[in-house]
Amino acid sequence: VEPAGGQLANGSFEDDINGWGGDHNSNYFVDATGSPIYNSDDIFEAYDGLYGLKVWGRFDGGEINEFSQVFVTDAGNDFNLTGYVFSHPDDPIDVENSAYLSIFFYDADGVELSTSLSELFTSATGLDMWHMLSASATSPAGTATAKVALNYSQVNNGNGSVYWDLINLQTSVDVHIAGCTDDTAIN
Repeated sequence: VEPAGGQLANGSFEDDINGWGGDHNSNYFVDATGSPIYNSDDIFEAYDGLYGLKVWGRFDGGEINEFSQVFVTDAGNDFNLTGYVFSHPDDPIDVENSAYLSIFFYDADGVELSTSLSELFTSATGLDMWHMLSASATSPAGTATAKVALNYSQVNNGNGSVYWDLINLQTSVDVHIAGCTDDTAIN
């Protein structure tokens, strides 16, 4: 097993959501091993370390709760994103909802060049056990930045939640966090 994160900051949420941005609202929290699971007598157990990110639907008209990190890169670089996701049977992800990983590449003007998605995690995938998802892509010509993301898609205000843990990004070159002014800093 790779150490948590790889090129990512805080890939196992041991430091709350520090390092993670994205288009999400407040329908999440970083849960600790031993915490009760909503609507259950069971307790949460992180896949890696002591914490995991719990996410549920936005309930604000938005469909996707996204947690992401953005990196400066260029064309021809390989990105391999993996992560573990789990949904408990007492708070199951609704049948139309899904969770997945994504990799987006953008040019210098912020125009999306390409996207790669992992397989979808749904209630049919299997509850009460951790599942590994993965997405891979090579940055196309004209790439200036890459965004990697964890996504929870809520359809028709469906209920349920998922937990994320041990998110890992491996790249063929060192990548730098977008906005970082230290040329020697990498994750």
